Amino acid sequence: MISITLTHSQVSYLVDRLGEPDEVFDAVCTAYGSVAAWQIGQAWLLAVAAGGQTDYQVVDRVGDLAGILEDACEPADPLDWIITRANVRGIDAVESARGDEPGPFYVLETRHYYGRQEMSAAVTDNAGLPREFASYEEAAQYIASIDGDEYRLAHGECARPGYTIVAM
Repeated sequence: MISITLTHSQVSYLVDRLGEPDEVFDAVCTAYGSVAAWQIGQAWLLAVAAGGQTDYQVVDRVGDLAGILEDACEPADPLDWIITRANVRGIDAVESARGDEPGPFYVLETRHYYGRQEMSAAVTDNAGLPREFASYEEAAQYIASIDGDEYRLAHGECARPGYTIVAM
């Protein structure tokens, strides 16, 4: 993999010529707000937007765009990495807890939006921190307790969220 530097005018020219990005990832990880990607042959033009600034780079011969986006992220902890993986590759790419791990356990909530888009996040406590469960059974009981509740879809949602238990 080779990265090259482009001038502002070269990037502007490419973005104007390429039009809409081939892929857009929102909240790829905690460090970035979004990544837009245009495929140019076997290379990708990446626009990483965060904090009101957009950085561009061309990455050559990337066979797996999701992999390069994961590599660009350096999450602060393993739970952030799992959430990043779920949002880049899809929740099916995340290994669910089996129940015999020592824990702690967390519950990921995956919301489904129109346009085949999903967004995963950890279930949080009242302070907005990821809610930690001491056992697999405790996490499963939590899911069972909210699964029966009435659920109102948020704007753009097309289905009730799905839940996945993960272990650290």
